[in-house]
Amino acid sequence: MSRTRLHGNLLASLFFLLIVAIPNLRGQAVGEILGSVFDPTGAVIANAKVTAVQNGTEMTRRTVTSSSGTYFLTSLPVGTFAVTAEATGFKSASSVVTLDVDQHREVNFTLTLAGTAASVHVTAAPTLLNTTNGTLGGLVTGEQVATLPLNGRDITNLAFLQPGVNYDINRGAYYSDPAHSAV
Repeated sequence: MSRTRLHGNLLASLFFLLIVAIPNLRGQAVGEILGSVFDPTGAVIANAKVTAVQNGTEMTRRTVTSSSGTYFLTSLPVGTFAVTAEATGFKSASSVVTLDVDQHREVNFTLTLAGTAASVHVTAAPTLLNTTNGTLGGLVTGEQVATLPLNGRDITNLAFLQPGVNYDINRGAYYSDPAHSAV
């Protein structure tokens, strides 16, 4: 009986590990868009409709803001999206967002009252600053791979294009700790 119980516990533990690990093993090129929707006074707008439409494919994702005025559009494929926020009694606002692999882009909206005459449409994305978590990452474009000289065509040298990556001549290893970089 104790052997049967041991096998049962082992299977239960294995099942639990699979449930926890599988969501982290996604090998897809996805990211997310998140943010908040505010009124002109800075108060949050609950139940505002937020829509993201991918340019080129017209793939559409919709959500509504929570009671705290926040929204999340997760597992979006990489690409350029037109994101629009709208609520009853307010004019809609739009922003164009380019989403790269594993990015968490924060896009906040301030909606104006429907009675006002001004309309603002943002067409250029600001410089990307990750304010949602402490990760540092980058993307090497196909153009960079094709045009930059690579000594011996070693693609690992492309890692040096990312901020904070150094090569330690004494160790011969890659790391991203500027406090210990070789001069």
